[in-house]
Amino acid sequence: MSLMKQAMSARNEVEKDARQLSATVHNFTRKAARESEHGLASLQKKIGHLAQDAHLDQRRKQLTDSSREASRFIGNHRMSTVLLAAGAIALVAYLIKRSSDKKASEE
Repeated sequence: MSLMKQAMSARNEVEKDARQLSATVHNFTRKAARESEHGLASLQKKIGHLAQDAHLDQRRKQLTDSSREASRFIGNHRMSTVLLAAGAIALVAYLIKRSSDKKASEE
């Protein structure tokens, strides 16, 4: 009988150890999943920032190229640029005068 009790006791210990091991594995996998999700979310956020930065860099390059082209155009066509600026100023002055004349006639 003593051998039977020892076998049952050993079996109970093995089952207890198996349950503890199973619980530990379960907790480990839950924690690892949480950490993976957190890491993935962080990585996705960083990728989003990098994509935005890349887009901004591309946009900055386009603006730089456009301003260089405008500078070259102005350098090559100085008289046209001066006349265009004078025309724009005259148009603004006309619109302001017209607006003030309209207000004066309404009063």
